Parts: sequence; structure tokens; C-alpha cells
Amino acid sequence: MTMGLNTKPATTRRCALEDRDGRVLMTGLVDAIDLDGLVYFRLGTDCLIMLEAAPGQFEVGSWLDLDLDAASVVAYL
Repeated sequence: MTMGLNTKPATTRRCALEDRDGRVLMTGLVDAIDLDGLVYFRLGTDCLIMLEAAPGQFEVGSWLDLDLDAASVVAYL
């Protein structure tokens, strides 16, 4: 995830996940960040996902909107 490319500050503070026209749209909260830039992104009280990001781009507590190509999203359950 890269600010300005596929990520921007959220316009709302409400978690969301949507598939629209081959895009995955997410709104969530940055819950934690590892030293290597791995972002723990909260999509709900019981849903936390990990996203790769360059170190120093994001801050814990930030609400973000993500717009990703569905083909680039990989889920491991």
C-alpha cells in the first residue's frame, strides 16, 4: 500500500470492505505497524489484516481508504 497511489486518508471512521468492478475497496484503522513496515489494518472488532507498506508512510490510529486491484489481493485463511 502506498499513500497517494492506492491509499488515502479516509473520509469516514467506519470500517468497510467491498468488491466493486474488479476492485477491492477497504476502509479501516491502522492498528499497529512493525519496524519493517508491515501494517496491521483493522476492518472490524474481530477482523485484522496485514498489509505490506514502506516504513514511515503510515501512523497508528490513522483511518485509511484503500483501493486495490482484486487480482493483487491474496488471502490466507
